[in-house]
Amino acid sequence: MRVLIGHLHRGGRIAEGAILTIPEDEARRLHALGAVELMGDHGAAPQEDPAPQPPAAPFSQEPERDAQGRVRINFASRETLMSVRGIGAQIADAILNYRRAVKTINDLDELVTIPAIGRRVLPRIREYLTCT
Repeated sequence: MRVLIGHLHRGGRIAEGAILTIPEDEARRLHALGAVELMGDHGAAPQEDPAPQPPAAPFSQEPERDAQGRVRINFASRETLMSVRGIGAQIADAILNYRRAVKTINDLDELVTIPAIGRRVLPRIREYLTCT
């Protein structure tokens, strides 16, 4: 599948705006993280996802915060994520898309793989989040 590179941070070897052909499952995973736009197999206009997904709700009826008030990242809604200092709509959506792709975030260090967060943002928001 052909993809248009948005802001893929892999050592700076791929220029933004480049068009690559990669396996479809990897293209969909990177698209969920907001790193690429899907172009289809022939590189025409970017294709839309087959059915837009509604905003992610908490996975269960588990509390969205722990006893210390930290946001439980595996159960938090978009609104709860956005209540954290340093997390706006773009980062909240990126976290929810990543959570949809991986199902469970086991370690906060996983968040550095999300292009909207990376190594600069994670240290600023880490103290407000938990994986438990």
